[in-house]
Amino acid sequence: MTFDWFLQGIISAFIAWVVPKILDGVLTRAGSEGNGRGELEKDFPWVRWCIAHSIGGGVGGFLSGALGVVGLATPGGIGNWAIFGIAIGISQWLVLRRHLHLGPFWAVSSAVGWSIWSTFQAAHAPGPFGWSAVGLSVGILQWLILRRSRNRAVWWIPANLIGWLVAGTLGWALGMSLLEARVSPPVAWVLGWAFVGLAASLVLGWGLRRTSAKSSGAAT
Repeated sequence: MTFDWFLQGIISAFIAWVVPKILDGVLTRAGSEGNGRGELEKDFPWVRWCIAHSIGGGVGGFLSGALGVVGLATPGGIGNWAIFGIAIGISQWLVLRRHLHLGPFWAVSSAVGWSIWSTFQAAHAPGPFGWSAVGLSVGILQWLILRRSRNRAVWWIPANLIGWLVAGTLGWALGMSLLEARVSPPVAWVLGWAFVGLAASLVLGWGLRRTSAKSSGAAT
């Protein structure tokens, strides 16, 4: 059991690292290169940001659920939550690579941070504790990367904490409402997670806009 838990964590981190590496090579050859110009505070890409989170949330929810269906879920679901984190992390990276030099560890940080949820799920802890822990974990891990290129990057930590707590709570409520309306459970599941991504993107975007491009190598 412990070995399976550890193995799924390692596999998830590897996937989170290798997929952006592959995509970066493909997108660079296609002419879609990141420029690192740091224009987020002036012309934030809200449409792409929100759409990316919605798609990432829906895809992550679908893949996470699929793991359980085929019997690959572990106690606490570390693989399930890590897969969702991978989807969200890659979605963010695809948007931010046009403005920042983040590297593949951005998605790895998301995968690791989201896997924290498995601990609370295994302990049958109330949902708000899990959402808050995930937000704090992801925020801190990604802040270590973001601080290299952005001033006031610390805003990313509370944005994640608040964003995922609010989004998770609203997404759960939406999912329950869809089920009560007799929407197919798989459809309700994917739509609920897509909404989680969308709701979180609004708070995360707000936090990211509080940062500014660095003009020196000092970390903040």
